[in-house]
Formats: sequence, structure tokens, C-alpha cells
Amino acid sequence: MFIKTLFFLFCISLGFSVSIFFSNTPDVTIPHIPAQEISPAPLETPPLITEPIPEILPEKILKEKAYTSLTLTSFTSLLELEKKIGKEYIDTVLRINRLDSEHLSKNTTLVIPSDMSDYMTLSPFPKELPEINTIPKIIFVSQKIQAFAAYEYGKQILWGPVSSGKKSTPTPNNLYFANWKAKRTISTSNDTWILNWNVNIENHLGISLHQYDLPGYPASHSCIRLLEADALWVYNWIDQWELSKNGQIVLVKGTPVIIFGEYDYKETPPWKLLPENEYATIIPSIEITNLISMYKEELFPEITENSSL
Repeated sequence: MFIKTLFFLFCISLGFSVSIFFSNTPDVTIPHIPAQEISPAPLETPPLITEPIPEILPEKILKEKAYTSLTLTSFTSLLELEKKIGKEYIDTVLRINRLDSEHLSKNTTLVIPSDMSDYMTLSPFPKELPEINTIPKIIFVSQKIQAFAAYEYGKQILWGPVSSGKKSTPTPNNLYFANWKAKRTISTSNDTWILNWNVNIENHLGISLHQYDLPGYPASHSCIRLLEADALWVYNWIDQWELSKNGQIVLVKGTPVIIFGEYDYKETPPWKLLPENEYATIIPSIEITNLISMYKEELFPEITENSSL
């Protein structure tokens, strides 16, 4: 016990001596030793993903197709079509397919627009043509796509299907002007053909715009066939010529009508290609611009006369 006490006292005295020693020692700056950089351990390779990653498709591919195809399977084809698309859209579908209701039949394959809320948005012609904004009225007829468009001061106000001249009796491409018009007349090719809402554009050849069958391809004897509703509209809208009192001189020409393009009888009709290519029937603005330039002397006689002075 005695020995333990002595050892305890010795330790206390030793600690006291050490503290005195350090208190009398001058300040010493301890140099800073930078820590060594430690390289991180290599990361483990992540496991391979075995589940398929969903493919992100472009928006244009994901959107609904602009057109689809529908083949009629019933002999009562019009009723079948009404059930499938609705009666209110029959007219639009017939127009897109260049048909009248009389030419619907079993096994007919139709092109159906996915959006039929506004027929005018389906027009293949340019909506506006600034270069003709001084022309009150004009009609363009494309034989290639079998369609027409009417413009007022450069803005399209109507478009529709046509049936132009068949291969053996083609419609000549040209700039015409509306001459005379008649609610009902008889064809010069066949006196059994009654032409309703007839607008003559070539007096000597007997070429007219009028109502008659639309079978879905060029079938006329050089005239431009229209649907009943379109023929009536054109008849009321178009301006005919103004003649002198003796009827021998044209004082004022009627509404201009430009017929252009070539229908390819060997290839699939352009509108039948719409399900694969929604732009298959589009008429580029430059094509119309070139036509206007080709006929500018007759379309803009005042400007031509002034520029020659």
C-alpha cells in the first residue's frame, strides 16, 4: 500500500515538471504537411440492361396518318359507306376520290381523310396567290390531279373534283375565258347528253364546264365535268363575256379559266397514293406562278400596255 502511494506522488510531480518545461519553451511553428491525394477506387462496371428500351419516335411518325384506305364489300355500297364514316362525310369522301355517288360499287377502294371537319383544308391548291390579287375571279383546272380551284383576288374560295377529256378526246391545255352560259343545254357530240349548268369557255370547239358523271378518271369528250353542286356554284359565280349590240365583238372577256397539267393514264391516280404520301396531289405555288407568267399578257393587259409605252 505504501509503495502504491509513493508511485502516485511520483507521477504527479513528473506531470507538473513537464508542464513547467513546455510553458517556458518559445513558440514553435509546426510546418503544414499537405495530405496526400488518394486515388479513388475504380468503379465497378454496371450490369448490362437486358430489358428493351422503349423507342422514341419522331412526332410526325407518331401522329395519325392523314389518309387511310377503305374497300367497300357490299352491293349497297353507299349505305355501307354511311355506316362506316357517317352520312355527313359522304360528300367529302366522294370529292377526294373524284367520284359521284352513282359510281360507288362493291370492291371500290376509297381514300378516307382522317380529319374531315373542314373540306377546304384538304385542298391541293395554294390557299393564296399574291401575284393575282388584282384579278377579281379566276379558275385553275389541273388535269394531272383532276381537280379545280376558284380564286377571288388571289384567295382560294372553292375547290373540287373534275373529269377532264379522256385519252382519245383530251382537253387542250390553255388559258380560256368564260363566254356564254346556260342552265341546260345539249352536247354537240351526242344529242342524248344533257348538260346542266353549262359554262362555255371555247365556242368553236364546244369546250365547257358543266355537270356530268364523275367516274374517278378522265372520261369526257374534252369538256370539264363537275359535281352537281360545284357546277351550280360555278354557273352562278362566274362572269360571262360582254358582246357588242350585233354580237360580233367581245367588249369584255369573261372570267379566266386556266387548264394545265397532264394526266398519266399508265400510273396510279395521284389521290390513290394519299395514304402513303399525304402530299401526292399538292400543286406547288411555283407551278401556278409559272402559268400566270406564261399568260400575263392576257391576264394583265393594262399592265402589259403600260410597260410597252
